[in-house]
Amino acid sequence: MIEKALSGGNSDILNDVGGRTDAALKLLHAPLTETGRKDTYEVYALGQGTVQHDVGRRRNDRGGAGGKVEVTDDLSLLGEATDGTGGVGGKAGAEYRHSDRTTVYSNYVMDTDRTDLGYRGRSSSFITGTKTRYSDSMSAFSEDRFQNFDNGPSGLIHSYGLDLAASDSWNMGARAERGTISDPTAGDTDRNAISLNAGYRNEKNRYTGAVELRDDDNNLSGQRTSWLFKNNLGYQTHDDWRLLAGLDYATSEGSASSLADANYTEFMMGYGYRPILNDRLNMLFKYSYLADHPGNGQLNGNRLPSASDYEQRSHVLAVDGIYDITEKFALGGKYGYRFGDIRDNTVANANWFGSQAWLGIIRGDYHIVKEWDITAEYRYLDAKEAGDSKSGFLVGVYRHLNNNVKVGAGYNFTNFSDDLTDLSYRSQGPFVNLSSKF
Repeated sequence: MIEKALSGGNSDILNDVGGRTDAALKLLHAPLTETGRKDTYEVYALGQGTVQHDVGRRRNDRGGAGGKVEVTDDLSLLGEATDGTGGVGGKAGAEYRHSDRTTVYSNYVMDTDRTDLGYRGRSSSFITGTKTRYSDSMSAFSEDRFQNFDNGPSGLIHSYGLDLAASDSWNMGARAERGTISDPTAGDTDRNAISLNAGYRNEKNRYTGAVELRDDDNNLSGQRTSWLFKNNLGYQTHDDWRLLAGLDYATSEGSASSLADANYTEFMMGYGYRPILNDRLNMLFKYSYLADHPGNGQLNGNRLPSASDYEQRSHVLAVDGIYDITEKFALGGKYGYRFGDIRDNTVANANWFGSQAWLGIIRGDYHIVKEWDITAEYRYLDAKEAGDSKSGFLVGVYRHLNNNVKVGAGYNFTNFSDDLTDLSYRSQGPFVNLSSKF
């Protein structure tokens, strides 16, 4: 696993701003019994090192070991100990099966750098909860989570959830959170959140959707209400053709000042071609629209390039295809064109201006042995208004997990992405990619 850490959130002694690339490896030993079942224990060793980091980011080298053991048929224990640049870290937990339907669990985690929490620095959390299966189609959980960050926010959050498999095609769920988060500088925030999700699948159709409402009431900055909607649809119009569509919408409004308000809209519609009888040629035609208006709380204070530094209203047309020339070699390419408006979000009262760019990619895939492939791309990007063009190569190695999913790692020698709405120009370096096909 290679992780690209981006700037944002709170900071520690080094301010932890800028980018960093970490490479990590985990080795797991989980022996099987004579009947093929997993044994009563498993152990693992892990290590990671920083490949590259900006001046404002510290290294994140770390190593350690951990494991899990079934003490009895009903009780299992887990633990992990690590040490590295950020100091000592660890994890300890227990899971107890109270009955055939109910499980109780507790976990304590001491971490040194969790980018997914939006905070750079040491943190600790204690989680305890209960999971109950009421029937083959319905289950519920209740969880209490206490989190504490060095010189940062801390709080206790209560979570509740319900999952329902209404039929072989439909599944639904609901989540609720309530708690208080205290920060030495930002004040106390009372948080209430609720979310609903649903999914549908049959032979030719699939749909997933979710809606979330979060209300934050801060004693210093006032009240903030945020909405999030997510929708994804797939419809097989023919044995060889499939329609894909998606709509994501998010908005956040505060009572104190409109400067921190944010709005995000992304719409995508595509048509994919994958013949059943002769699948040597695969193609995807796609249109997407992005309206991204980040609030000033998302700006990158260290002035390094960031996607949130720009507001944009962009339309993107793209066609992507690949053709199997032989059993081992495939040649593909992509052409994309973006048009719309962008505005510098770091300048007060900045004007919108037109922005156009096109992207061309030539790609070659070579099947080495069994599930392994190597890929190489030549990329060319031309930005009209900037009067600038960039080009370079990307290389990678992929392994097929099954007929529809493959995972790979490689290196991008260019500083731009194949996503034309990514305006940060921070894509150079190692990457990990998971891709799927219908």
